[in-house]
Amino acid sequence: MCLQFCLAHLIRDVKFLTTLPDARDRRYGEKLRQAVQELFAIFHQRRELSPRSLIRVCCWHASK
Repeated sequence: MCLQFCLAHLIRDVKFLTTLPDARDRRYGEKLRQAVQELFAIFHQRRELSPRSLIRVCCWHASK
């Protein structure tokens, strides 16, 4: 099965999490929002990075 997800919907759903009444849910939403923001930053830099440095950047972000 193939599933395609619109990034605009993903961003909207992640932002929604930051508005929930439970503080734990909001913290999770904020962490997820930051992770998506970092992922987009890497995506937009991909043409400027060599494959080796792109892997290094992705691994560094994953270890945070």
